[in-house]
Order: sequence, then structure tokens, then C-alpha cells
Amino acid sequence: MKVAMVTTGQALRSGIGDYTRHMLPHLAKECELSVFVPPGQLEGESSGRPLRPLGELRPREHDHILYQLGNERAHAFMLPLIRTWGGTVVLHDWILFDLALAAFPALARGGVRGHLLALREGGLRQGLIYARNRWTRRRFRRTGLPGASPDQVASGASSFGQGWYGPEAEGRWSEPAAALVLPPEAHRLHFCATDSAGRSLRICNPRGQVVELGHDELVEGKEVTIELGVGGSGVVLLETSGARPTAEQVQLGDTRVLGTFFTHLSYTNDGGRQVLDLDSPAPAHGADHPLTADRFSLPLNRSIVRHADSFIVHSEHVARLVREERNAMTAVRRVPHGAQGVAVPEGGQSRAELRRELGLDDDWLSVSLFVSFGALQRHKRIDKLLAALGQARERGVDLRLVLAGALRVEEMDVESAVAQAGLTDAVIVTGYLAEEEIDPWIDAADVCVNLRGPSTGGTSGGLHRCLGRGRMVLASDLDEQGELPDSCVLKVAPGPGEVRALARVMEELALDPGRRRQYEAAACRYVEESCQWSRVARQYVTGLATFPHPRARRASLIKSAVAAADGG
Repeated sequence: MKVAMVTTGQALRSGIGDYTRHMLPHLAKECELSVFVPPGQLEGESSGRPLRPLGELRPREHDHILYQLGNERAHAFMLPLIRTWGGTVVLHDWILFDLALAAFPALARGGVRGHLLALREGGLRQGLIYARNRWTRRRFRRTGLPGASPDQVASGASSFGQGWYGPEAEGRWSEPAAALVLPPEAHRLHFCATDSAGRSLRICNPRGQVVELGHDELVEGKEVTIELGVGGSGVVLLETSGARPTAEQVQLGDTRVLGTFFTHLSYTNDGGRQVLDLDSPAPAHGADHPLTADRFSLPLNRSIVRHADSFIVHSEHVARLVREERNAMTAVRRVPHGAQGVAVPEGGQSRAELRRELGLDDDWLSVSLFVSFGALQRHKRIDKLLAALGQARERGVDLRLVLAGALRVEEMDVESAVAQAGLTDAVIVTGYLAEEEIDPWIDAADVCVNLRGPSTGGTSGGLHRCLGRGRMVLASDLDEQGELPDSCVLKVAPGPGEVRALARVMEELALDPGRRRQYEAAACRYVEESCQWSRVARQYVTGLATFPHPRARRASLIKSAVAAADGG
């Protein structure tokens, strides 16, 4: 069987890139494999396989074209190939929001073409979500419109959304566009703000009504009251016009673009006046595109799901979504995510020794250590994990946590959140870890953590890496992760009661090392029996043998008839 794999070059490191690199040498043993990458990505090789330029790919010379595709901007080049040639897509994510924005820039620009693309790529429901988002953005006529996370809105509590700088001695600066998240029952907003350099302020309440305040109304010490109405999302949008660095900022080297300086913020509900704490941790800056606020509701994947000939997926959840979207008989095969099992020799290093080598203090060597891997993004539910850790420690259980991954301060100020929770002595934030630096932290952990929510529909490679090294995983009970064995993955449902459930589970695991060892043994068995890369490669080939050839490879009826006549 001749297989052409379309992927990205080795210089573009990513989760899907790591997956492909681990799987390739095993797949090469099962079929005649060629690897094709875009121009400019030919340096090096992929697990011993030479990389070939995409321009050399001739579909009719291969039995199958295999695309390694997920929610990565670098994968945008694959879309026209799939529409033209067809082939088999290894679909690593269901939500392809970032990929779609890279492939179709008009989605980000908006206008008629943007709305038509949203309908084409997502259908009517996603088209309506897109239109609602754009309508809100037009209220402010700025590309920097801030947003609020679904968790913030769902919590019903007051908080700062995107678009705020950190607290200062007398108050807090907003960015030119900023958001406040208030409880739905709040009916008035009160604030004191100081005008700077003749700026004015526009406020859009949760019902879409806009109030404009001139610079003469933003007087130091004067309180302004805005009617909010009742109901809606609770998100109040603030836009400062005329915002630009002042001469004093330029002189001091301050490059921030400042909006309005607030010295007081509060709201009124049925319980009276509620004051917002201007000294709370700095929230995410509004650097992302405004559509990001709805990213988990915008899969925007029809160019892939409706034009590929067949699919390999990692979960029955995504397989079901593919079939529902196509509404037709579709070749789909579930292949477990791969993992590399590690045989731990008898008499190997203890976890205390491993922790000492990582530079941890003596009081960290024998405690129960939880380690969460991956970039520190809001949907990794870091806030819930920190709250659960705090609850468990309040009950006298000495738990420690390592957050091993790159900081994403534009989404969440994790270090400030740790300090605010009083957990500075119990939490370590490592920052970005190169691939070779990850395994020592997995080996040093008692429990690996993989919380998610909302979900992109992607099965976590990091989670399987932990299982492959014989560690149990504490994960969110989402559709795709819910399919993993309960014997080695302990699941907690996101939503109400999540923090309490996490705290209880963490406490129980800390106090029961025997139970942890049972999970670890089950993790080794699961990887050995289901997830070894060699097994994954064989399942690829088994599936491809039953899949149709890509559209560009299929012979015409006349050619088939001639071949049959010659054979007769």
C-alpha cells in the first residue's frame, strides 16, 4: 500500500507534530510511506523519513493521501488540497476555529463575505453566533473589542473581563476597549473615572444600549451612574475614544495604550451596593480577535468534514459528530491516541530522588505531588484546580501542585491567581518546558492532571504521555475523555460542584498511595494493550485498506471496464 502523508515540517513544533513524529517510523514499517510538507519546511527529516515538497505529490501515484490535521493555523494549506483531491483526514480536533481564521481571513474582517463564509463553514447555527458577535463588535467599531470567558459569565459573579491593566495605587487603567462581567440581576453601574487628554467614554450595557460620556463628564471624584436594565449576559463593554500614548508615557518608555482610569467601580442589585475590588488579579488583556469569545461555539470545520473521503479519529465522540455533520454513509475509523510505554526497572530512582534532581526543596520530596501539564490557558480550568487545592489544604492535607507549561498572560494571570489564593508556598509554575524536560516532571508526580472545559473535541496527547509513563491521570469528564478507562483515568465533571469534587478526590488520593499504585498499574496495562505506537500504525493501515481511494486517484468507469476486459 502506497501512502502519501501531508503534514508540517519538523521546525513547526506542536502537539500534532509530536504525534506525527512518534507515529511515523511505525507506520513506515506497515506501508510504503512518503511524507510531503509545504515549501520552506523541508529542513531535516521526520523520524528517518525524508521530507518531500508538496508540489511533488501526484495523487494517482498513491493508494491513499493521509492528512494530519487539527486546530492549528499552520494546517490551513491543507484545505484546498482536501477539497480538490479528497483523501483521509486524521482529525485531531473537532473545533477548528484557529485553522478557519487562518484559511479564510475574511472571517476575521467580517462584512458580507465574512458572514457568508461563517454560514458555509459552520451552517445556520454557527452563522447566527458569528452574526451576533459581529453585531456586538460593530457597536464599538474597533478591532480590539474585549470579551469574557464562558466561565466568567456562567459564574454569575462580578469580575474584570478582558482589556484591563494591573492595579495601581489609586485605581486601575482600562485598555481602549474593556469588559466588566456583572451578575445578571445588577441593574445599575456606578463608577468614578478620571479623564486624560480629552478622551471620551462609550458604555454598552448587557441589553445593547449605548451611553456616551464626554470628557467634561469624567471629572475626578464625580460618580457616574449608568442604568443596566435587568437580564442579559451581564457583560458591560467600555470604549475609550482618542486613546493614544501621551507625551509623558513616551518620555518614560511606557508603551501601553491607556483607556480610562477608574478610581471606583460598583453596581447595585436587590441586595444594595456591591463594590468591585480594583486590586483583584490582573485579568487577561484583550489581544485576541473578538471572535475568540465564541471560539468554543464555532467549529467552522465543514471544508474538512464535508470534503474529505474518510476519517481517522481518536474517539467515538468525534466519530459521531462527523457522521451527524455529513448525514451520509461515511468511512470513519476510531484509532486510539498513541503512547510510548516505558518499562520501569526494579530498584529505579524513587520519586523523592527525582524531585531532588528537579531542584525541589526538601519539604516537597515526600508530599503528594499533583502536576498539571500544558500551556496555562483559561479552558484548562486552572482556577478550579487552585480552588480545590486550597480547600484540600485547609483540611490539613499537605498537597503540592506544579503547573508545568507556558504562561499565557493574555488569557490568565496565573501567578497573581496563585498569590491571591494564598498558595505561593504550595504551587510551582515552571513556565515553558521543552519536550525533553517534560518526562522528569511526569516521573516525579504522584498524580498527573489534565482538566479541560469547554472541549475542542481533541484527545490529549499529553494525557496519553502520562499514562505511557505509568502515571494515573485526573481529568475532566468530557465526551472524548469520558471514553478513557476508569481504571487509570479518574474523571471529575466540569460545572457546579466541580471544585468540591476535585478537592475531595485530591484529598483521597493523597491519603491512599495503594489506590494510586492500582491506577498506575492499570495505566501501564492500557498503554501496552491498546496505545502502543506500533498498534496504532497497524490500525491505521487496517482502516486505510477498507477506505475508498481519494477522489483524485479513482479510475474512470471506462478505464475500469478496459482493465476488466483485459483481465478477462
